[in-house]
Amino acid sequence: PGLVLDPNMQVGQSKTVSAKIRSYKRKKGDKVVNDGTVRYTVTYLGAYRVKSPAGDFCTRLLRHDYSIEIGPAKCENVSHTFYADGVGNVAEVARDDVSALLVYRRKTLTARVLLKLPSVAP
Repeated sequence: PGLVLDPNMQVGQSKTVSAKIRSYKRKKGDKVVNDGTVRYTVTYLGAYRVKSPAGDFCTRLLRHDYSIEIGPAKCENVSHTFYADGVGNVAEVARDDVSALLVYRRKTLTARVLLKLPSVAP
């Protein structure tokens, strides 16, 4: 699921979407292997001016919280993203935590910044 920032959202307001998800056998696409849920929340944290190698931008800071559980797997993601109108994501910090029982575990912390504006096709 995805949420679009409501232009009328006030600082501190959140919106949440929940959905049911399924995984299927790879070779038997009609055989359900696991049922699960995904929950996504976006919170508007305010307006900020961001300076990056691509330029200076008036942005909105959004916090995204994802929680996915399906079968033995669980994934949680929290990111703080600076969005500029007409440009999109100009900077972001994200933390992921993925696990599947005792078999698999991964935690990552990632930072991203826009280095240059994409060129517009003539």
